[in-house]
Formats: sequence, structure tokens, C-alpha cells
Amino acid sequence: SIVSNLGLETIDLKNEDINAGIKRITGSIGADVAIEAVGSNSAIETAVKAAGALGRVTLVGNPEEDLKLEKNVYWSILRKQLTLSGSWNSSYNSRINDWKSAAEIFESGQIDLASLITHTFEMKDFETAFETIRDRDRFTIKVMFVNK
Repeated sequence: SIVSNLGLETIDLKNEDINAGIKRITGSIGADVAIEAVGSNSAIETAVKAAGALGRVTLVGNPEEDLKLEKNVYWSILRKQLTLSGSWNSSYNSRINDWKSAAEIFESGQIDLASLITHTFEMKDFETAFETIRDRDRFTIKVMFVNK
């Protein structure tokens, strides 16, 4: 699969509990880094549970409403001595320009980005493209429009 070709392991949530998958992949020690990219209570809780002792949790997701941290999740942060950090989606200022760095990586060919494109559609097929993205039973990474 595309993901395994990138050297990544996956958890199929239809067939495996996320906590069991994290234990399987990490040998029960937890992840060194967990990235939360949804902005919900459950996503933050999952990231904290996934992180191992002295791990790092990076919060990226933008919440739609106020968040509430359960006491047991907070205690887990303390007991595991986790480091929490936030990250805005990119930096673009006089010191750091993530967009320039990303463009340089794209141009260099260091990463096989083409393998991340799982589906292509002509613009006239936009409804099918968006249905594909929304379909949770279909695996997608990047869906692109192309001129043919």
C-alpha cells in the first residue's frame, strides 16, 4: 500500500481499537510523538493515550467549540511527564518561511510526493471527487483535479 511504501504502519480502525494498535506498533511503550490534528476532546485524549512516558503531544487541530480536558487525561499528562506543544499550520515571517522550505523539498525530489496522490479527477467530475473524499469506506490521501 501507499502508506507502507512510505515506511509507516497503520491502524485500521474498522478492525482494531486505536489503543490496541498503538500498543502493537510501539511494543506497549507508547509513541514518542503524537500529533493531534482534529481539535476535539476525543482527539486530544487519544493523542495523550498514544504518547508514551516522556513523549510529546503536538496539538494542531482547530476546535469548533470550547474543549474540556477530563481529569484522567490531565493526570495521564502528569504521570507520563508529557510535553505538550501547539503548532499553527505553518510559519511565514522574516525568520522562518515554511512555504519556501516546502517548495525546496518538493523541487528537490527528496520525497516521492506523487505516491501520495491516490485519486485524480477532471474538473467536470468534481461531484464524484468530493464524494470520494467524504466516503469513509474509501482510502484517500490526496485527491487532485487534473487537465486531460
